[in-house]
Amino acid sequence: MGLDEIALLKDKYSEFTELELHFYNMKYHGVYEEELSKGETRPVFYLYSDKDFFLISFMIAEIESPYKTDGKHMYYNGKRLDIRNIVATRLSNKLPYYYFRGPISLHPTLDDENILNTSFNPRCSGCDFCFYGYRNKHLKNIKATEGLKLVQIETQKESFDFLDEIAVVTGRFASEENLVNHITELLDYAPDNGFDGRLLYIGSQLTSEKFVSRILDKVGGSKNFKYVYTVERFFDRDKVMHGSKGQKKFRDIVKDIKNLKALGVEQLQYSYLVGIENLDKFKQGVEDLVEYATPHISIFRKTGLPENESSRAEDYVRMGAEYICEIRRHYEDLYGKKFIGNNFANLWPFPRSRFNLDHYLKRLGKPMRPNGTLIGE
Repeated sequence: MGLDEIALLKDKYSEFTELELHFYNMKYHGVYEEELSKGETRPVFYLYSDKDFFLISFMIAEIESPYKTDGKHMYYNGKRLDIRNIVATRLSNKLPYYYFRGPISLHPTLDDENILNTSFNPRCSGCDFCFYGYRNKHLKNIKATEGLKLVQIETQKESFDFLDEIAVVTGRFASEENLVNHITELLDYAPDNGFDGRLLYIGSQLTSEKFVSRILDKVGGSKNFKYVYTVERFFDRDKVMHGSKGQKKFRDIVKDIKNLKALGVEQLQYSYLVGIENLDKFKQGVEDLVEYATPHISIFRKTGLPENESSRAEDYVRMGAEYICEIRRHYEDLYGKKFIGNNFANLWPFPRSRFNLDHYLKRLGKPMRPNGTLIGE
């Protein structure tokens, strides 16, 4: 029987539930599974209580982790975990050009919206902490129309009228203009094929007035456009990010985000990766963005690569799940609220009142395509 870290965390962070504390501890330690150790597929777990829900997946098997799974259930320190958990599906370690979230798939969303995540421009120099750069070597950059046609062919759905949102999550383009041309091409094709929803852009290249205005006009106004400006870390960014992404200083990022707000981007967030920056630097930078944007949080995930391992902050390595709790507590002190979102590595769980979990539980065990949809539907 190992150290019961959860009991210690409960004493110090009584405002967080046992489900939340186990989730943070799993993110830190990972999990060991024999099948995962083979490196071919990875398990996706549902963790849930009567009120809340988390989805968690793992890239590598951690032999020293206190969490073990037999492919059906999770065990902590040798005992079956006393929170509800189940393997929802297994995913290939090779990433697709796109995947679905929402009722059409096995990946829940808030308010049961159907979302298409696209990455038709996946090639990039890669950030040290990111797993996309080495999981997508089999992919090349393709045009937006080519990608959307691929979606139609592989899903046998000609119309996109079932979608509430299309997300553009990509590697960096050669220029802002190239990015905007890609988004414009997507926004020409998708509505002509039934799409009448929102656009979500996750990136940092869209900054100039003429291009922001062009996108806002194209989507029909700010109500149909969500922007997550990718920050990930506030200071010394060039130590873990490559090329132009890492070269931008935090003071210039603040200017970008402030300017985007002034240009009419109302649904504005910034992404931050919990685990790659020491707490003093986090607290130094986070206050500068409170006035302009809300956080879009992900928690660090191990990939097994040396550069990924070395990108972890010293505080995170030393403190483990306690570090994650400190980040969350500071955010809630600053903003006075939680930030519920569709990003599964978030600090905050899905409230079960915001989606129909039973719909997903009934679909478990059915064969699924790499893009997240069920075969035969």
